[in-house]
Amino acid sequence: MKTEVIRWADGQVIGERILEATFDEWLTYIFERPDGELGTHWSFGEKIPYWEVDATITSRYVAQTYEESKTWTKRYSVKQIADGISFTHSSSLGDVFAVFTDDAIPWDDRRRAIQAITTLYRDCFQILCEPGLSHLNECSKNPLNGVCYMFWDIFPIYGQAEDKTLKERDDECLRVMERTLQIDHEACRESSLHGLGHWALSYRARASSIIEQSLKTVRKRLRPELLSYADRAKSGNVL
Repeated sequence: MKTEVIRWADGQVIGERILEATFDEWLTYIFERPDGELGTHWSFGEKIPYWEVDATITSRYVAQTYEESKTWTKRYSVKQIADGISFTHSSSLGDVFAVFTDDAIPWDDRRRAIQAITTLYRDCFQILCEPGLSHLNECSKNPLNGVCYMFWDIFPIYGQAEDKTLKERDDECLRVMERTLQIDHEACRESSLHGLGHWALSYRARASSIIEQSLKTVRKRLRPELLSYADRAKSGNVL
């Protein structure tokens, strides 16, 4: 790992930045932190270096993290995993989220990171989240359920149907939500519906169609509460 000390003009050390790191060092950086209140271990300072590795490399690391969920989830607590995943896409915890939005990063790399979200749902959220509905506060003891539920709420991309230059990007996000809605797990389905509910404000017809088609064959075995949430999501009526 290559780092650089950050100093005030008078020479006082105020922190450290990471300039180069391997993928394993990245995993350690985002997950290997003491359990605590969500977000508190991202208070950067002298003891917690700031991630400034090349944006394209970071984008590939985020994609690889999601793609290889099965290989690292056993190393960390659910709380560590919840914090680490939040860091990868939340603007309030740093600027790594730019891997999804920075036009300077090749589109193929950004698309890979978006597509890898499907694997994150399948190999991480589906396995480690409790079955239940977060909008009814049924799984509040599992911090990963909250991260799963709010994934698309804090994700740095939102639907912009009016901007045709973003069509390919938006299509990828909607396809991910469509795929994850088909995962047979309440938390995953609720999260996807939550996302589609927000995107219905820009893509109402498409979001409604995805929900209707994806749930058509399984409606009879879904809880009424989830079906009610799905109906609200069609019109963008989600919190």
